[in-house]
Amino acid sequence: MTEKPAIENHKAIDLPSRGEAKIRCFTGEALLPDEDSKRQLEDYAAKPGVKDYVTVLPDVHYKSRNPAPSGTVAITEGYIYPRAVDDGINCGMRSMATSLMAKDLTPEILDEIFGRLVKSVPLKKHEEPLISEEDCEEMLVHGLEKLVEPLGLPPDELKRTENHGKVDLGLDAKTVRASLPRKPIGKYRSSVGSLGAGNHFLEMQEIVEICDPVAAERLGLQLGQAMFMMHSDSRKLGKRILAPVHEEAEEAYRPQGTNELFGIPVDTDIGQRYLGALTAATNAGFANRAAITHIVRQTMQDVLGDPNLEIRLVGDSAHETILPEEHNGRTVWVHRHGANLVLPPSDEVRDPELADLGEPVPLAGCPGMDSYLCLPLPGVGQTFNSSPHGAGRVMSKAEAAETFVPEEVEEDIRGRGVRLYRYHTDNIAGQSPVSFKDVASVMDTMVDLDVLRPVVRLRPIAVLKG
Repeated sequence: MTEKPAIENHKAIDLPSRGEAKIRCFTGEALLPDEDSKRQLEDYAAKPGVKDYVTVLPDVHYKSRNPAPSGTVAITEGYIYPRAVDDGINCGMRSMATSLMAKDLTPEILDEIFGRLVKSVPLKKHEEPLISEEDCEEMLVHGLEKLVEPLGLPPDELKRTENHGKVDLGLDAKTVRASLPRKPIGKYRSSVGSLGAGNHFLEMQEIVEICDPVAAERLGLQLGQAMFMMHSDSRKLGKRILAPVHEEAEEAYRPQGTNELFGIPVDTDIGQRYLGALTAATNAGFANRAAITHIVRQTMQDVLGDPNLEIRLVGDSAHETILPEEHNGRTVWVHRHGANLVLPPSDEVRDPELADLGEPVPLAGCPGMDSYLCLPLPGVGQTFNSSPHGAGRVMSKAEAAETFVPEEVEEDIRGRGVRLYRYHTDNIAGQSPVSFKDVASVMDTMVDLDVLRPVVRLRPIAVLKG
């Protein structure tokens, strides 16, 4: 990675705030939020219960359908803010290392692999659910461990998944189970193992640069190796589980005439039931990505005729979550919107083999552009152990869709050496590479601010998108 002058003294930039909490930008001058995002941030920082500062990461960008900008983190006491994060709860990414070298994957092999994946990883739902209603309910209550046997998942699915693929929001299993609406389990469990449209993707990548040789070796990564990166959420199952209690909370706690950024008092009946549904929806996100990985593993083994072909999970991290955590000596609710939880070296790291490294997290580029796999730096605590999940936008999806021609965007992506496979249900113009920030600049900023360091740089060679 090209060396750049460090940001002086690793300084964050504080923006004007009209609330008790500050607005603190870990962005450098070049990647500060735009005016629309600043207005949202001022509103956010003034909300009851928001403490210390709203963290702004370098991939920050405005989304018209969200009352808070993406690329932000806030801590609260006494309240949770459902729409401080996206409604695609536990949208996240996972990185999987194959035992193959990218140079051995010919265009014909890639066409066969992705041709099958278009059919076996549906956009919205499977014709026949991958899991039973009973297994689905157990997963929603207890987490990914309940799908290890039904889906035949290997042990590393838990070891390298954030928090072992489950979330603890302070409720017992009985309370979580009682919070579940019954209809979504039967009707929407078929969405487990589906990719979704928009900026969701399943990408085959090649490691084109080793940025940290020691850490790369520890993670089992080498130059030229083929990897997968996936971006997906809890799908329709997660949304429908949350919908009834969200509507009830909005009616009770959103003042008339205000935007969607309303707070729910945690210690209320609605607050506790919301946390129960949120537990289940978050667990569904981990399950969805694990189910897709299971399909990818089977597909690769079938196409290449090798039942022992390895698809090894390197890491799975969510970037749309509300979690109780300890920060600055107190328990707070951490709202991450387009931001990864990144654990620094400690006994809290889920895989004991990585306790001295910290947990690996992805920093995704945009269609046709490079991505990174990263580890935390010592200063990550200043962002409440959070890192950006991707490049971020300079142009909204809707604006890009109006500005660019779909056929030209496809040609642009393929011209970058990427084989593009699609469901053809989405306007790909909204994903034009030029509508995103430069991910290398985001990476450089995180290094300069002592938050994150790259381990490897990855270049896409094939991608499945809506």
